[in-house]
Amino acid sequence: MHAVALAATDGMLSFELTIATEVFGENPRYDFAVCGSEPVRVGRFLLEPDAGLDRLASAGTVLVPGWADVDAPPPADLVDAVRAA
Repeated sequence: MHAVALAATDGMLSFELTIATEVFGENPRYDFAVCGSEPVRVGRFLLEPDAGLDRLASAGTVLVPGWADVDAPPPADLVDAVRAA
């Protein structure tokens, strides 16, 4: 089974989260996980990640959605986890 991990962070775009969940989360051929270091605010929703950011390192595919404030730098823990993957 192919592991897919979505790196979740506050302010990420809900559209990209929902599309990834529809494509990979409902398909039995994929082991899909939303990964984050803590609960994530997505619009008016609070999302509890399935796993920590360390899970990105073991995924075959890592998804990093965009976020609403393009001027905001990405969180350091997210950058470190993506680099480690």
